[in-house]
Amino acid sequence: MKSIEEVFKEAAELPYSLMGKEITMEDAVTIWKAVGKFIRYYLQQDKHVILPNIGKFYVQEVKIPVAHNPARCLCRKRLVFQISSQLALNFRIKFSPDQIEDPNPQIRVNRSTVSCLCHKPRFKVDLCLREIVAYVFDRLAAKIPVQLPFTGIGVLIIKGETYRMLFDDRFTTKIEEADCIKEIL
Repeated sequence: MKSIEEVFKEAAELPYSLMGKEITMEDAVTIWKAVGKFIRYYLQQDKHVILPNIGKFYVQEVKIPVAHNPARCLCRKRLVFQISSQLALNFRIKFSPDQIEDPNPQIRVNRSTVSCLCHKPRFKVDLCLREIVAYVFDRLAAKIPVQLPFTGIGVLIIKGETYRMLFDDRFTTKIEEADCIKEIL
């Protein structure tokens, strides 16, 4: 698996990249870690987090009936990543449209909040996110597999027509610990 530093080094080699000119590698790594922290925080609150032009993270609640009593069920939570439809359509990546029945509140990655988390100017946060999107699009256009690590969440892997999000085991168990039994009214 690639580290985020390796991803930013490869992004800096792209033509017209502002990495190293407008934004340093250290700033970019700090900002990307703050993005991961932002996504983790809202996923723990069962909210859907949208990273523009990359995809959406959310926690899906799976209801399992308990015994023969249809009024009670065991609720299991699992992490889900859904790739952006724009990214999927541009590069012919196989994906399924929204499968969410009752969506929780959706939150876009807020650049101002991320800049407060990492103590960097907002324009640098914006540049960092644009550089990551440009890196992903450039790699996919060249038909090179993409590995995009999210600090504390996992790694997004895009190969050819498929994608897969490998979630961090510690984060997954933290989310799944909130199992409960609910009464269905």
